[in-house]
Amino acid sequence: MNKAKRVLSFALCICLITAVISSMAVTTASANEIEYALSMTQDRSYNFRDDYELEGNYADDLVRVARAQIGLTTEEAGYSEDWCANFVNDCARLTGMPDNIIPYNYDLRASCRYMYYNMIEECDATVIEDIRNVQTGDLVFYYCPESDFWLHVAIIESSDYYLEGNITVNYGDKDDPDFYSDEEVVRSEFGYEFGCYMHDDEVDTTTNGHVKRIYVRPNYPDRPYMLYDSTNPMDYTAPTRDLYIDSPITCAGFDVSWVQAVLYQLGYMELVTGSYYRMTEAAVKSFQQDHNLNATGIVDSDTTKALEQSWAVVRDPSYSNFKTNKTHYKYHDDIIVTIDYDNTIESQLQIYNLSGDLLITADNTDDYTINASELGEGSYALYYSLTSPFVTILTNPIVITIQAPEPTKGTLTVSSGSDFSPTVFSWNETEYTTSYNITVLNADGSEYSTYTGITDTTEHSVLLPEGNYKAYLTSKNTHSKTKSDELSFSVGKGTAKSIGDTFYAKATLNGTSVFNDNNTPSVGKGYGKSLSWYVIANDDNTYSLINCKNGLALTAGDNGSTALTDRSGSAAQNWYFTAFGDGYVVTSADQKGKVLTNNNGILTLANSSGCIDETIIFETVSPVHSYTLADVTAPRGSKAGYARYKCLVCGEEMTIEIPEDPSVTETPDTPTKPTKTFLIGDANHDGQITAKDSLIIQRGVIGLIHVSPLDKVINDTNLDGYFSSADSLSLLRKNLDLPVDCYAGQLITVKYQ
Repeated sequence: MNKAKRVLSFALCICLITAVISSMAVTTASANEIEYALSMTQDRSYNFRDDYELEGNYADDLVRVARAQIGLTTEEAGYSEDWCANFVNDCARLTGMPDNIIPYNYDLRASCRYMYYNMIEECDATVIEDIRNVQTGDLVFYYCPESDFWLHVAIIESSDYYLEGNITVNYGDKDDPDFYSDEEVVRSEFGYEFGCYMHDDEVDTTTNGHVKRIYVRPNYPDRPYMLYDSTNPMDYTAPTRDLYIDSPITCAGFDVSWVQAVLYQLGYMELVTGSYYRMTEAAVKSFQQDHNLNATGIVDSDTTKALEQSWAVVRDPSYSNFKTNKTHYKYHDDIIVTIDYDNTIESQLQIYNLSGDLLITADNTDDYTINASELGEGSYALYYSLTSPFVTILTNPIVITIQAPEPTKGTLTVSSGSDFSPTVFSWNETEYTTSYNITVLNADGSEYSTYTGITDTTEHSVLLPEGNYKAYLTSKNTHSKTKSDELSFSVGKGTAKSIGDTFYAKATLNGTSVFNDNNTPSVGKGYGKSLSWYVIANDDNTYSLINCKNGLALTAGDNGSTALTDRSGSAAQNWYFTAFGDGYVVTSADQKGKVLTNNNGILTLANSSGCIDETIIFETVSPVHSYTLADVTAPRGSKAGYARYKCLVCGEEMTIEIPEDPSVTETPDTPTKPTKTFLIGDANHDGQITAKDSLIIQRGVIGLIHVSPLDKVINDTNLDGYFSSADSLSLLRKNLDLPVDCYAGQLITVKYQ
């Protein structure tokens, strides 16, 4: 496969993407133009200074070209990337040497790594092991073995100097307002520093290791120039200098070969020698006469331009009238493609989808017909690949769209439920359909709800309030939709299902937890008792949901909201449970038809959209009481006291005896206050709750300090009826603002007998 065809296969995907982004407009490009777009190649040799004379030796001429560029800046050269390798490539190009010596016609030419390996493996270059053997025209590469990183490349001028591009040059003192720095071509002393990379072996100046210099000698030929006899101008390079008879050695090179090859293709010459001499001069004069140029025999810029234009006519295929009979097709339309072309020995129609997949090729045809159904619904790009004896080009793309046929009409059936059992909609699968909608109307024709985007099923269940309805099915695809006949049905009064006695449970809605988040009913990730609910059966087959963290009831609010409020027994706190699968759809007794659902992490009320997504699973767990300390009676001497706890959820009371405290004696003559108030968790009685209190509690638990029976009750921070390390940990987590059930800071009143 030649270069043009290799590039072409790459270019197709690029063209497809460009076709979409650029409003379907892609300019015609030759194979070489496509190559430059795909690679990192930056040939800026046309911006180089031309005050040098070539003398016919590649090594010396490479240095002559490079030396003439000293002081050339990035801006003047026109590079837009690190350009040390580009500089060496462009100097080699201007000598006229073939690119199998220093390879300047290849992708990624800006890469020092690629240049080095290409020269060694493909161009027979030699590594110079002894620095004393380095000669003019050799190259030096800077390489860091530890990081396998190629840093730089330069041209050896002599044993004293080398020439290199993309080197930062500073001017004056950096604090001076006229100071600036730029990247230039510089002439550096051999063996001294390049930028920040030192030559001596004592300094490691890269992050990852020492910089090593590798000296490489290109495979320069024994004779001054290597001549090629290819008659294809694309194997050579157009001249950037004036060509004329000086000597058959001096005026020679790839640019001379290019002129001779173009003249050969135009019928003015019979061979390509690479040397500009009398035969070439005579052919140039004939060409100049035929194109109204001064017949000087000198290939100047005007002659080069005329040669390029004439060569393009012979080289490039041309086309016109590339079109389709239309650009938007229905599913069974015929797509008719036509084109006229010249200078073409091979043509190929190629049809791609917009993902870049090649679907159809048709060889050597200027009229082509295909039915749209063979491609199917979607958008497609059509190209012609036109090949001359020298190059392959792509036409501008034509983008077409094909719409799917209208979906077939469906038939809807309804299995009516009740306000406590789902209504089931089912239908037949329709052709050319990507999704279905179910629209439910009230009896007066107003819309109750539409359930959209139903795929991969022909059944949908919804919990509807009691009433009369109509419904229809819509079968949809990208371009059209088809509506079924309307069907009337009624939803009757049902009987709520009893799910058993009161129980504690953890609730999960569509895979995520239902919990109390700062007294807001939420869906997501909760902590501790906030995840647990007390499910209480009422006499009318409804249930109350009481959160075990604070004993508040789940309450239906306005506009679909829910809240946790004090228990009142109102209808807003009553809920119906409708069994579905492994769980229940929970419906408000106060707002018939409204079910609990997840709205961006908040538990809300909405019309049922399908039971599966709204199913709440209640996982029964052991009873979770939420006790609070009601009151305390302190012991007096040999008389025990007690602490009374009450559950916020179920109202159950628990009394814990406080044993007598021998350290307290009755002193009748000393009056005592009948009550005293304490802060739960205030272990050192300083009126504050801090981490110090947590430490005191822990010291008391493990017996390092004495704790009175009364203090054990006061410092029961989690109100579980026990004085333990859990109280110390609970208090510590509260001080760190971590989620925890902790009642530290609440006031309790202790009664003394």
